Amino acid sequence: MPAKDFFNRCQPVQLYIVLSMSIAYFLVQLVLSHITHALTLLMASYHMLCNIFALIGCIVTIKVRQKFYGKINFY
Repeated sequence: MPAKDFFNRCQPVQLYIVLSMSIAYFLVQLVLSHITHALTLLMASYHMLCNIFALIGCIVTIKVRQKFYGKINFY
C-alpha cells in the first residue's frame, strides 16, 4: 500500500518522468558544452532549462487545481 500512496501523491507521474529526464539531458548538454566550448550546445542547454521551468509550472498548476477542485482524471 505505501507504493500506491506514493504514486497517488505524484500524479501525474508522466510529467515527473519527463521532468527528471529533461534535467538529466540539460546537465549532459551543459557539461558537454563546457568541455567542448561549443556555444550552440550551450544555447541548447539553456533552452532545455526554459523547458524545465515550463514543466515545473505545469506540475504546480496541476497541484493547485487538485487542491481546489479535486482529483484530475488523466486518460
